[in-house]
Amino acid sequence: MLLLSVRLPLKDDFNVEKCFLLYKEWIIKSRYYKISEINYDCLSTEDFRVESEAAVFEIKRYKDKNTDQFACRIEQNDKGSVWSTDCVYVNEGNHKFVVIQLNCNSCNYESRLPKPHKPYIVKKFMESGFCKEDIGIPISDKTLLINEDNVEMCASVMNDTYGNILPVVYVSLERDECWAINPDELAKDLSGLAHVFVEGNIEVSWMLKEKTENKNAHSGYIGIYFPQNGYVQRYSVDFYNGDANAMLMDVTDNVWKALANNIESSAYGWNQVNILLAKQRMGLWKDISKADKQALNSYIETFDRENQQLKEEKAELSKENYNLRTRIEILNEQLKEGRSSEYFYKKGAEKELYFSERNDLLYSILSQTKDKFDQGSRGYLLIEDMLQSNPLVGECEKAVETVKRVFKKSGALTSADKADLENCGFKIEDDGAHYKILFHDDPRCMFTVSRTPSDHRQGKNLTSDIIKIIDVGKKL
Repeated sequence: MLLLSVRLPLKDDFNVEKCFLLYKEWIIKSRYYKISEINYDCLSTEDFRVESEAAVFEIKRYKDKNTDQFACRIEQNDKGSVWSTDCVYVNEGNHKFVVIQLNCNSCNYESRLPKPHKPYIVKKFMESGFCKEDIGIPISDKTLLINEDNVEMCASVMNDTYGNILPVVYVSLERDECWAINPDELAKDLSGLAHVFVEGNIEVSWMLKEKTENKNAHSGYIGIYFPQNGYVQRYSVDFYNGDANAMLMDVTDNVWKALANNIESSAYGWNQVNILLAKQRMGLWKDISKADKQALNSYIETFDRENQQLKEEKAELSKENYNLRTRIEILNEQLKEGRSSEYFYKKGAEKELYFSERNDLLYSILSQTKDKFDQGSRGYLLIEDMLQSNPLVGECEKAVETVKRVFKKSGALTSADKADLENCGFKIEDDGAHYKILFHDDPRCMFTVSRTPSDHRQGKNLTSDIIKIIDVGKKL
């Protein structure tokens, strides 16, 4: 399972030799991998592999007239979880960059993966001085103070016209001219993954409001500005009951998820290098028959078409996910504006799995009991007022309808089915002959589904089991 994918621009004088020395130092000096020697010839294009009792380290290189991709993978089994960190240095059309990806797959039946940590190689690239500025923005573990001198650059980032590669997290000032979180801590957590801009004074907020047509996070809000699609996620400590640490963790987690879901994460990676090498080596077979060549070419063309189709499907799903997130954000703002700070009930210790879960549960109960009261009675009028003040968001309804649609048909889960489920808060883990499906990381909401088409006749029963557990809007 891909947990993180980040792309770092590199300076013009960077090359394969420097990249290998960085890889080598990273692996040999690590106390976890226990690999003491790596004898690799940088002029070679042969595959390389070395292993210890703790880890396996591999190098592969693909070269043609258009690109040079130098890839390494370190794989380690830790308490039943297989962790792999991939680094692919790409020199393509005079553009040099490295793609670093973290993957984890569980070999046991635990519902949650261990907590991931940012690969140390990200820090190595930054500290080595090999990273190029991101269109003038330093890639570092420091915040960038936004004031009158650089407000134009910040506005361009928010308007998605600047051209930066990494996302930008903007921390605005509250009305008392303090930040809701510690921005220095956030910058360290996201170093190499995103830039952290901090608002220098309230005047900057008003300037950005005018220059971005209200796209700027302000009044203590935090905004994540994703490049290439103009999508913005906003956070307020009010959404976390004043818990600034919870908000900081959520911001960091969502940056990780967005980087892993980016369509570019599949364009450059260890698997892609293997595919390019396989096709290249197939093309070098000179002594096969004409019929075999035609069959091979047909296979390659089919593979390319399927690969392109998958990329297009992922792009479409990413677009749909963006639209859904925007809709949720608008609804959240409407709810915030329409509610007072007091609730008509006291919340207990049970936490919501997603925003609005408790609201939609109460909306369902009240809407179904309203007509039990005489119209015009105090009970009827109070319920009517609460329903109007706390409108239905409908996230649960969307999840239920998706479950019904995905599992009503026979056959294995497709990539589109998985994407639809993930967009509704389900995590899908490969467990051999089955998939484990986890709703919003709650082990109490875990379900098992067969990956073989013959077993999908149980789809109705599975649908019923899932809906019984997650549906807060069921008919009473």
